[in-house]
Amino acid sequence: MGRSRDEKIQYGLLIFGLLSLITLIRKPVKDWILCFFFKGFVSGFIDSFVLNKWDKLSYPVRFFPKTFKINILYDLLLFPIACVWFNQLTYRAPIKDIFIKVFFFSIPMTIIETVAEKKTRLLKFKDWTSWHSLLSLTSTFLLTRGFMGLVRKMDAWLLKENEKSN
Repeated sequence: MGRSRDEKIQYGLLIFGLLSLITLIRKPVKDWILCFFFKGFVSGFIDSFVLNKWDKLSYPVRFFPKTFKINILYDLLLFPIACVWFNQLTYRAPIKDIFIKVFFFSIPMTIIETVAEKKTRLLKFKDWTSWHSLLSLTSTFLLTRGFMGLVRKMDAWLLKENEKSN
């Protein structure tokens, strides 16, 4: 029996995501790997709440449906990669540019989500709208960017302290 159109889309996105992992291999590599895993943690945590506690949306077609209610392809691969790209784009950007550039990611992703919700069975909104998606995408991009900025500041401070003690 052949795969459904939605399953084919999923596998295409999986291949795209796996090939996109190459973008993590860019200096400073440790920053991008940390960003990737932090974003995966945040996405999985928030999506668990949205699905289990609030019942706002669902993923009828997803990998490992008996094991995970979240969409692991999106939460643990695609969204973290997009977040790494956002962090790479804003690596040395002033704060106002960060707040502008976040919409270059969150608006297209919201549009894609909205179209996918209407045209596929990959996700279904229950008590959720495109505005909820835009707000959650934007806020988690900014949360991760803020976390990464804090990590860089702490790293620089620790390096300075280490140099003083030597």
